[in-house]
Amino acid sequence: MSALAFAGKRVLVTGASSGIGYHLALEFARCGAQVLLVARRQERLQKLAQRIQELGSQGIVCPGDLTCSEVREQVFEQVRKQWGALDVLVNNAGTGALGP
Repeated sequence: MSALAFAGKRVLVTGASSGIGYHLALEFARCGAQVLLVARRQERLQKLAQRIQELGSQGIVCPGDLTCSEVREQVFEQVRKQWGALDVLVNNAGTGALGP
């Protein structure tokens, strides 16, 4: 990622408590982006937000299960309240199903 491309950008990362979402959130922060962190595990999000702040960026925690419509509304209300709009959405949260 080019640091110049994301410096000052407003980024929402879903599934940010682990895996790809976690590492992308850190990388965006290293590039100077402000990051809104969304996932079900609040404690992990808090730790990630602390790491992001140590990098000199802003990490905002918005815990919840995105399969719930009320949570999705809370996330977008947080975006509106905090920033007014987004520059980047990493839609990384998801569910899976196995079977034929």
